[in-house]
Amino acid sequence: MRVFERIEGYLALFAVILIISMMLMVTIDVVGRYFFNQPLKGAHELCEDSLVWFTFLSAAWILKREKHVIVTILVDRLKPRVQSFLGIITSAIGTIVCLSIVVFGISVVWQTFQRGITTITVLELPMGPLYTIIPIGSAFLVIRFMLRTHRYLREWRMPAKKEEKALEGVA
Repeated sequence: MRVFERIEGYLALFAVILIISMMLMVTIDVVGRYFFNQPLKGAHELCEDSLVWFTFLSAAWILKREKHVIVTILVDRLKPRVQSFLGIITSAIGTIVCLSIVVFGISVVWQTFQRGITTITVLELPMGPLYTIIPIGSAFLVIRFMLRTHRYLREWRMPAKKEEKALEGVA
């Protein structure tokens, strides 16, 4: 588990480095374009590709900390046991969806490597390496969603055990 979390942290750190690099590329591109009439070749393309990488590098780290967008207007009004049950359902669905992305992503990456497909842009980058992060990041999300499902299962069972003990004390 420590190894998984350490790798997850390094992926998130790499995502931060990508964000900083994107910021610098855009700044250099804007300054070059407006002051010297020389935009940075490929900056737009690299920033687009970096957005995909940033998303999949950081998604599992964000999910672990529950820092993703959560609409709680209804869920907060429910009992803790019902909240845990909904957490089990949403986490299980997340696991299945991300597992599907892993399987399909591996297939797409394999095909792009075999065919030697490149982007239709100035830099003509090979698409295989660009797509590689999708199944990798999704695999980390599968593990994180499975851990989250397990946590919600424990929370869901806990109140039931407390109720059983209380009923045993009465009898």
